[in-house]
Amino acid sequence: MLGWIPPRLRPLLGASLEAVTEQHLKSLIGLPEDYDLDYKRQPYRTGGKGPIDAAADIAAFANASGGLLIIGIEEDGTGVASKLYPDTSRDDLGLWLAQVAAARVSPAPPIRHRTIPIAGGSAHVVSVAPSTKKPHAVTTGDNTLKYPVRSGTMTRYMSEPEIADQYYRRIQSTIDLQSSVEALNREATSILQTADMFDNQSWLILSSVPSAPGNLELESGIAEQWVDWIEPALRDFPTQPAMAWLFTSRYLNHTSVGFRSILLTDRDSGGLGFNHSFASLRLDGSGFIAFGHPGIRSIHNDASEMRDVYDEHVVVDVIHGLGVLSNHAIRTGATGDLSIGSQLCSDRPVALFQYRSHHYWGQLGDTRAVDRRTPLAMRSTPIEGPALPSPDLVALTRSVVTDLFSSFGLAQPIQITARNQLVLRGFYRDQSSPIDIHRNIEEWATSAGIESINSPT
Repeated sequence: MLGWIPPRLRPLLGASLEAVTEQHLKSLIGLPEDYDLDYKRQPYRTGGKGPIDAAADIAAFANASGGLLIIGIEEDGTGVASKLYPDTSRDDLGLWLAQVAAARVSPAPPIRHRTIPIAGGSAHVVSVAPSTKKPHAVTTGDNTLKYPVRSGTMTRYMSEPEIADQYYRRIQSTIDLQSSVEALNREATSILQTADMFDNQSWLILSSVPSAPGNLELESGIAEQWVDWIEPALRDFPTQPAMAWLFTSRYLNHTSVGFRSILLTDRDSGGLGFNHSFASLRLDGSGFIAFGHPGIRSIHNDASEMRDVYDEHVVVDVIHGLGVLSNHAIRTGATGDLSIGSQLCSDRPVALFQYRSHHYWGQLGDTRAVDRRTPLAMRSTPIEGPALPSPDLVALTRSVVTDLFSSFGLAQPIQITARNQLVLRGFYRDQSSPIDIHRNIEEWATSAGIESINSPT
């Protein structure tokens, strides 16, 4: 995530922590401390009250409106920045602050630290974004919990009614997020019904809403910019190209602008014309993505025409879909957690199938059909968790797919173990194929720090 900068300070510092330079810090000289800005001449001490003071300053910003803690600026005694004061003592300050926040602040708020070279040494900027998990408590030296909050230029401790109010708001926010995810899912389903897209396939719908919305501005060329990163993201995880005529190769290469949203489809027909993929990504970082799964039991000489959904293709779609939704939210400037809804839906009963090779396919043993749709399942994750190929992405994929597959009577996906290992034999491999898909998956996993095994023990 790009480090968050308070809106009031962006004209001086820019829009993200990564872009701040010594010259930006010099622009703060003469600017007083405020509710979103705190100066420190030197880093915190590592012993004594140092960790408690650091935790309290971080929690105070998180319990208010967020803010910047700048270490390496001297103030004149009235809170006005007077000059830069380079630090030469700490190379590990960012790691130390992260450890302090994790150990002494509950729940630990996400913070970002950046060391900025300045003449004579370094300055440190710590970004504490607005939190959706407040109130944040600090463990003090006597093992009691206190709830600091930034009030003007001071830090004070909240009263019991204030603490209770923040807990109420946190719970209410969770309920509101769930309602927003449900609304996105209904919208996607309505589009499918209006376009008569249930006539030939089942659909996997993934919806997401960030706890702290972003604010992307529509401008000329913005939709094309989204295609530039979404298209490669949809083919990041290696799949079997021989099955591309069905649904393993996903495309969202046609864009248009919708009401406060970017619309992406796999067919250039204007509006939301599509074949097997479409998405609506909102300017606030929320959105949905839908993947079609063609498959009618009658092609296997079964007159029931029950829909077939292949397990490994659902797993791959969830990996790609979570990555797209998370990256979109981050790109809009959204922060906090991502509430995610997942559902498989159709116009008739759906069965869970497997396809490992030409000699190994069919309905997964002991599973049952689902009548038209699975329940809408909800999950929550830190917004950055699924953004890149990582163990966190695989763990979240396993949770989402487990929700979907449990409706069919399957306890867990075959492709991911309880230890979040990728199981190579759970994915398609045809010996006649010139491409070794298992080797490609293994390489993908290794590069992302994910363990892969041939088969579960």
